[in-house]
Amino acid sequence: LRPDTKFIGELHGNQPSTKEILIDLAYYLLENQNKNDVDFLLSKTRIHIIPSLNPDGFDIAKQSCNDTKGRNNAKDVDINANFPDLFDSITEDLQPETRAVIDWLDQNDFVLGANFHSEAMVVDYPFDNYKNAKGSKYSATSDDDVARAVSQVYADNHPLMKSPVNCDHFQNGIINGAEWYPTK
Repeated sequence: LRPDTKFIGELHGNQPSTKEILIDLAYYLLENQNKNDVDFLLSKTRIHIIPSLNPDGFDIAKQSCNDTKGRNNAKDVDINANFPDLFDSITEDLQPETRAVIDWLDQNDFVLGANFHSEAMVVDYPFDNYKNAKGSKYSATSDDDVARAVSQVYADNHPLMKSPVNCDHFQNGIINGAEWYPTK
């Protein structure tokens, strides 16, 4: 079995650059599949790319000059905050987009995933919440050292992420999600 990697872009429809990044990644992999570095990656990894999980929001956003329109789907739900989490397994109010991804995940295990946003220049690593979340505090996974290390490699290889020019400067370009912006 090959390790799986998944990439999901544009959970918020008003952040279309994330969708474009993943479409460009797909084109890059296809156009360079016979080159050594890409061949090695494709022979060792199964890659799933979902450029948009919120097409309704994207459609709403492109019809508006308001930068918050389109963040949510057509039912005015933030898909990013609609997934059940480690501490709250309630699934009765899941949106169709959320349910489709959960069903897909049940059929496709993966080792590493990424979800892109275009509002801040940082790698936000798990967990994004904690039990009875109130305020912000560090919430470590059982493999927190791995999550931090993978996040740091990404940030270290991003030319602006650790730069003082980055207005959203975070220490070393990474942060624990619950410490920064708890989702629940």
